[in-house]
Amino acid sequence: MATDVSLSPVWYLFALQRETCGIRRADVRIEVIGMGPDAARENTERLLRASAPPSLIVSVGICGGLRDGLNVGDLVVPCEVVTVDRQLWKCEPIALPATGRLLSVNRIVSSVEEKRRLHIEHAADIVDMEAASIAAICAERGIPFAAIKAISDTVSDSLPSELKQIAPNGHVRIGKLLLAIGKRPSLLADLLRLQRMTSIAIASLYEAA
Repeated sequence: MATDVSLSPVWYLFALQRETCGIRRADVRIEVIGMGPDAARENTERLLRASAPPSLIVSVGICGGLRDGLNVGDLVVPCEVVTVDRQLWKCEPIALPATGRLLSVNRIVSSVEEKRRLHIEHAADIVDMEAASIAAICAERGIPFAAIKAISDTVSDSLPSELKQIAPNGHVRIGKLLLAIGKRPSLLADLLRLQRMTSIAIASLYEAA
């Protein structure tokens, strides 16, 4: 049975502000908790300390694809979240059908080779960096948890290795960016392509959320 989102408050937790894309719902509280597992854990706990517990928390955002058959902009509603050390949390069924397993990691997965390896090792369809932290907190507090993710880069898309230096928390460091482009001018084209793919994924999130 699908979770009844009329039992407000329901929280949508996003890693980055741009992922919210102007989403507004009277029955949903929207919060930006930062990129990565540490920020997700710290800010989710902070929100829960300051508020009455919600009836449902949903991790919403972009993700990477780990298997063939997933395209940029595709929505994935995972039925469970796992980590590389085999921790597992079940996701609540929501209005959209569950379509896969989400692997949550602590760093950007940039190479095609690593994406394919993670798919094989963990039977995972997609990867992000926040869902496991949120799911663990929800399990500790008895709060139902779900996730809605949109593919921003497929298993065949390698990400610029420089991302870890120029945008470690999702926010671009201009000085580092200019230095990296100076060292590798083709990086600019790679970043523009990634921006286009991310925009497609965010548009899908808007339609779903």
